[in-house]
Amino acid sequence: MPRSKKAFQKMQDVSRQKILLAALEVFVSKGVHAAISEIAKAAGVSKGLIYHYFDSKEALIIALLDMGAAGSMTAVQECAKLSSAAEAIQATSSMMATALSQDNITNRFFFLNVQLSTAGMSKEIQEKLAEMQAPANLFAGLIEKAQQEGTAKEGDAYELSLLYWAAVSGMCCYILSGVPLHVNPQFLSGIVLKQGG
Repeated sequence: MPRSKKAFQKMQDVSRQKILLAALEVFVSKGVHAAISEIAKAAGVSKGLIYHYFDSKEALIIALLDMGAAGSMTAVQECAKLSSAAEAIQATSSMMATALSQDNITNRFFFLNVQLSTAGMSKEIQEKLAEMQAPANLFAGLIEKAQQEGTAKEGDAYELSLLYWAAVSGMCCYILSGVPLHVNPQFLSGIVLKQGG
């Protein structure tokens, strides 16, 4: 019996997602220079199927970066809807602490970003990494608003945002290396908010 177009599309989406998640695992455990054949083996698919969905290894990496950035951006955007900037920063910190403690995929996406930033990747991947500053930019806007409200620390809002996200990335690296780490949302908020903010 022939599959419907909708069923066929769902099957393709599942295969693509399976490949992306396998690639994420392989890159985290073996590094970003791992071979497509290793990803195919981990996903239980052929190299040809990977190349059906992704023109190159770079295209696969860029799809992973898009996937990770979409999650971070959605989280910050949802928190930004709160009434005060300090509440939005605290909510973002709580969300990140929960994700880091319970969701290994979050840790893996941050770790992948760290690897790619230091791996001497292609210009296309470097440009994609630069584009992925949207959550940091949005968070910097929240910090500026909190500074105007008198609840955030003084200083360049973008630099404070980068410090915040660097701390998150660093915690991901520790967690993935097996260091038992409890992520405290107040600690994260305290990077940018004044005490009691």
